[in-house]
Amino acid sequence: MKVGNKGLSIHDLVSVVLAFSLIGIIGGMGLYLLSQVSTTGNFGTCQSGAANNYSACAVGNASSGISGLLTWLPILAVIVAAGVVIAVLVSAFAMKGRGV
Repeated sequence: MKVGNKGLSIHDLVSVVLAFSLIGIIGGMGLYLLSQVSTTGNFGTCQSGAANNYSACAVGNASSGISGLLTWLPILAVIVAAGVVIAVLVSAFAMKGRGV
């Protein structure tokens, strides 16, 4: 289904779904690998002070950063889906006015 003159179609959503899936898979694997590194590396815990373990802090910061990024994926998916629905509705009303 084409929308307007710009050529937006429902089939273009395949690339968006694929991108969301790849981001989710890569993020999940990254979190898994970081958890394995932290458990098998025997880094200890991240503590502030003179005897700070920078490796444990780096792994912990990376894990929290990736998990924070992955929490935005459902919100972005809802925004994309709403945009597609709005585009389809606007195009349907625009075609109705032209007598099609």
